[in-house]
Amino acid sequence: MGKFDGVLLATDWDGTFYHDNRLFDENLKALKYFTENGGKFTICSGRYHEFLRTFAKRVYVNTYVSCYNGAHIINLDDNDILYEGFCDDKLFDILDRLFSSDAKYKTITFCTKEYPEPLEYNTADYETAKQALRGKYIYKVLLRAENAADAANGLRIVKQMELGDYIGVRSWEFSMEFLKRENAKGAAVRRIAKKLSSKLVVAVGDYENDIDLILAADIGYAVGNAVDTLKAVADRITVNVTESAIAQIIYDLDRELQ
Repeated sequence: MGKFDGVLLATDWDGTFYHDNRLFDENLKALKYFTENGGKFTICSGRYHEFLRTFAKRVYVNTYVSCYNGAHIINLDDNDILYEGFCDDKLFDILDRLFSSDAKYKTITFCTKEYPEPLEYNTADYETAKQALRGKYIYKVLLRAENAADAANGLRIVKQMELGDYIGVRSWEFSMEFLKRENAKGAAVRRIAKKLSSKLVVAVGDYENDIDLILAADIGYAVGNAVDTLKAVADRITVNVTESAIAQIIYDLDRELQ
């Protein structure tokens, strides 16, 4: 029996675990201890699985990872797919409405099952992209604004839109992502926890698309550099990403699980 048996630790990637193209040795040391003593460690990221595969063994991932937020859940050791969720034609209805407004985004990126890497287009080419990708298996769409003013205006417009069973969330200031609500990070960590019969789910993030993840956990952490909206819903606030936040969370658990 290990000290961390039944514990699932889920982290966002960029800004929470990974910063400025850097991993932190203290995190890796703590994760080795955590997983060797029964803990399950996963990543819940907007990134795609081949990107995460390059890091998985090094960072001691030992269960399914959640990619494209929560739309693609896969075990990188054997490629077993726990879950895939896709957008439908309502996605293009949302995008049509957005682009008919005064929202200004520079690029639009489609994340699909058919293509191994995300497909980026200039928003001026949206109609061409729509014709090419309608009917494809789309996990999510990511838009990037060119500056803070355009990003803020886009966020204002999205907040006023009726999205139905979709959500529009940001993973950093200049971004906007659209995906099915059922494919967000919170649903993903619940699916992984159910598969593992986890007794305690601990999650950590830094930005708005992590709010759903934090709320789904038994203990939700915000890193010290997280945005205020995430800190407001977190159970706990830990140190900044650059201060090895994942290690600090593991040290907390180590003290508390007696």
